[in-house]
Amino acid sequence: MDSNLAHPASSQNQRTWLLFACLTVLGLALTSNIESASERAFMQQDDLIPVDFPVFYLGGKVALQRAATPLYYPPSDRSQGYTLLYRYADDSTPWAQMGRKEGFGQVLQFTNPPFSAIFMAPFALLPWQSAYILWETLIIAFLAGSIYLTLLLFPTGPDLALGVLIFVAACCFFPLRCNLVFGQANATVLFLWTLGVYMLSRQRPASSALCFALGTVLKVSPIVAVPLLALRRQWRWLAAYASGVAGFAGFSIWALGWRTNLTWLTAIYPAISSGLGNTSNRSLAGLMDAICGPKYFANLNDAMEWPVPHGLSLFEKAFGLTIGLAFLYWCWRRRRDAKGLVDELILLPLVYLLTAPFCWQHHFVLAILPLTYFWVKARTWTFAELAVLYLSTLAIGTELPNYISAYTSLGSPALIILAIAVWPAATCALIWLGMHTYKRSQALSQ
Repeated sequence: MDSNLAHPASSQNQRTWLLFACLTVLGLALTSNIESASERAFMQQDDLIPVDFPVFYLGGKVALQRAATPLYYPPSDRSQGYTLLYRYADDSTPWAQMGRKEGFGQVLQFTNPPFSAIFMAPFALLPWQSAYILWETLIIAFLAGSIYLTLLLFPTGPDLALGVLIFVAACCFFPLRCNLVFGQANATVLFLWTLGVYMLSRQRPASSALCFALGTVLKVSPIVAVPLLALRRQWRWLAAYASGVAGFAGFSIWALGWRTNLTWLTAIYPAISSGLGNTSNRSLAGLMDAICGPKYFANLNDAMEWPVPHGLSLFEKAFGLTIGLAFLYWCWRRRRDAKGLVDELILLPLVYLLTAPFCWQHHFVLAILPLTYFWVKARTWTFAELAVLYLSTLAIGTELPNYISAYTSLGSPALIILAIAVWPAATCALIWLGMHTYKRSQALSQ
């Protein structure tokens, strides 16, 4: 953690920080209201039912049936695997039939790890409307818990006024709003990641590892922490993590059957691992897809997707792997011990969001952990660093640029590509800020 947090910021720094913090909250609130008005203006009848929650809800139903209804439906043509990410299930499948029985006219296919269906089984005991309201409440609770745990990482402890300010800003943060509207599960991973970091800061590696293990079997993304923990020689953490993943996977096999788990591992995950090209993919790979993909784009009313060519997919994965390895090398060069592990784990979600083959807007809710951490630390930052933090927070906290490029007369393919590029650019800026301030705090501690 930042050593200069033990020293109070000057009154000038405090005023500058407060100015940027208020501008950030104001900017997020204004753009959130404009986005909500735009969404209502273009809303269709099918939009009255959340897009993603029915998938999780039906997954819970399948788990309650002990997989009597198949959970996965991989296409016979493996080259069409990308369609699993956006195409509705075929009406003749048991999955679609179950959806209609529950009141869903159309439902996307289940592509998450099998354990996430088990996780949602308690919600499937309720009518879907009641389950959805309960799930929305839990998302807000996970957000509040994540912010509180992040504040506990600092020597000064949680500050009520600061916590409320960050919570209000987070509620206007577009990726969180996406999770609420769609009924997504990324806030669960955010909470588990934050809890895992907090447990590690309290010298409880086994508890930390179990948080990351649970997050991995729910959404896969926390697995990116494993190489970093191996680099830092956290053997107890790694052993607990492996045991946790094995235990959760074993329970999933017991509850859903070996075939279901094997289908996800060998057919579903490989099929979606290259992602797909569309205007919602905000990772660096998504930007490459937009630049190298078809020379036309649809607006937000008529979403268009295209497969990522195999060669481009391999390049994107290699490029992302290179960035990840460069980050590990940077961590190793900065220090050889594990004293900065908390800062590195907090920075890691941004590296993941930048390098993943696909990251929809709602995945960026993971950025709330580093953003909360940065904004607390920023009370001692320079004006220029605060300006970069302010602009980067707004850049990934709003979808307004994409709305302008899609809905107005100014819209064009070039403008849409520019709107997509804002997100990876802001992510890079935040990574730079984290690395720069981490390096400075390390110098001050020596």
